[in-house]
Amino acid sequence: MVARSTKTGGLGGDSTSSDSRAALGGNIGIGGFVSPNLAITLRIASVNYTYDANDGQGGRYTDSAIFAGPSVQYWVNQNLWVGGGIGYAIAHTSYTNDFGDTGDSINDPTGVSLDLRAGYTFWKQFRNSLNVSAEYTPGFYGEDDLGALGKVSYQLNGFAVLFGYQYL
Repeated sequence: MVARSTKTGGLGGDSTSSDSRAALGGNIGIGGFVSPNLAITLRIASVNYTYDANDGQGGRYTDSAIFAGPSVQYWVNQNLWVGGGIGYAIAHTSYTNDFGDTGDSINDPTGVSLDLRAGYTFWKQFRNSLNVSAEYTPGFYGEDDLGALGKVSYQLNGFAVLFGYQYL
């Protein structure tokens, strides 16, 4: 998977900042067809990006934008499909450094996320298929009170180009 993640937000409701990074991730969906062209799935999609902590110890943070929820996939024709869903958003942060120290965030921010995707199946044999798809997963997080810094709300976006396998 080739992915990109962006985070936008504002402190105190007035200012807005934006950050964009290249990313990696993984996705999985399990479900079945309810009609010849429509499938219902439970899907988990994650875009993870790593950046330098600038702590002098080789530290790196990894932020993960995670979608989990129900989704539908509609086959427009034998090769082209579109899908979407609404679900639970989780923004998770972890830390590692060159000395083996690690840490994970607790009380990860949660919110509502969308999962929007489209794909093209380029190989199909019996019930097995290979495809390429594009997926956009915006997560919307409520306000957190940062004390003297004010309140912050933000949106964490994941965009991925995936090469996938489907059992039809």
